[in-house]
Amino acid sequence: MTSRKRFFLVFFAVYLAVGSGIIGVFGPPGVSGDYLGAFKSEHDRYLAIIKNEEYKRYVQRPELAPAAEALQADAAFVAAYEKRPEFVREHRRRAAFEYLFEALNIGAVVCLLVRFGRSPLLKFLDRRIARIRGDLERVNRRRREAAERQGRAQAQLDGIENDKVRIEQEVDEYMAVERRRIEQATADGYAQLDREAQDRMRHEALTAAMRLRRDLIEQAIEAVAEAYKTHGTPEQEGALVDRFLRGARRPS
Repeated sequence: MTSRKRFFLVFFAVYLAVGSGIIGVFGPPGVSGDYLGAFKSEHDRYLAIIKNEEYKRYVQRPELAPAAEALQADAAFVAAYEKRPEFVREHRRRAAFEYLFEALNIGAVVCLLVRFGRSPLLKFLDRRIARIRGDLERVNRRRREAAERQGRAQAQLDGIENDKVRIEQEVDEYMAVERRRIEQATADGYAQLDREAQDRMRHEALTAAMRLRRDLIEQAIEAVAEAYKTHGTPEQEGALVDRFLRGARRPS
């Protein structure tokens, strides 16, 4: 006998033994024959009432589904029926039976999974773990790449701010140089205008002096000519000419 056959024999033997024990202790899965023999008509009415849709709506939302007298009577019957000690005992027995059999079935499925599904389950879990790790690695990689892109963008922003400050400084320096150049050019222009004005004034003064000198010379010549006409002698003429020449050579 192989190990697999031996396992199934043991498995079914245990399952049947535990199931039989549950049935033997807690009775049949449905309502017991003894209970139905004593309360069959009342139990049938109880089932008919709780399966009625109008009753279900009334129980769920009594404020939205007002009940008629017949429905109120049915609801009162259900409440009194569910409080009977015989019904409570039967309900507990059935609940215990269903709970134990559900636990037995779950235990059997777990036992089969552990015995025959452990290797595929472990492989499935390994694949899931590998997939989750791959997803986490991709997420972390994308997070690092996003952080790097953010760092580069921040560096570019910092560079732009630095360039802005540098350009502003260069513009301020250029404006200061241009301002000084314009001020110097303005000062030089004013100085040139002042020199030209001074030169023009000296030229005008020299021109006036020369005109005045010419007038004085002409007056002196006329005076000499007049005096020569009145008292002219060769000696006087020579003296007048010498005096005129000395006056003409004298700087004005």
